[in-house]
Amino acid sequence: MECKFYWMSDDLLHRRYEHSFLELAENADTLPPIDIICELEIRTVVYRNIAPETAFRIISRLPRLRSLQAEFDDETYDILRNHLRQDFVLIIEKNT
Repeated sequence: MECKFYWMSDDLLHRRYEHSFLELAENADTLPPIDIICELEIRTVVYRNIAPETAFRIISRLPRLRSLQAEFDDETYDILRNHLRQDFVLIIEKNT
């Protein structure tokens, strides 16, 4: 028997964010460090999509982070997928 949650339905409410990825409106350097978070789990497969670059920028502002579990779903249009992956590569290269 398959279990289906309300956020996994095919109604318009769920599908409106299907090809929309959360991104930061400002540069992450302007975000203050948040030192109370030591574990983080990012599950975009089930909930809202977040651009991998945005996740990396947020993670970079968590100095006490010791445990991270992240999964990203980029099954979207080829052009958007390539753009998201390229932005992710650029931010990693810039910060390593």
